Amino acid sequence: MYGIVTFLISFAIIYLISKKIDLISPTIIGLVNFAVSGYTYKKCK
Repeated sequence: MYGIVTFLISFAIIYLISKKIDLISPTIIGLVNFAVSGYTYKKCK
């Protein structure tokens, strides 16, 4: 379940990047890193 939610969030983030990359790219990069690290933590644990 967690993996699916993370995937959907990542997809939405990528969509937003394509729309407003100049405005929110730093925030998006931070969110992507958070999602990836959270997913990796769950998977390893």
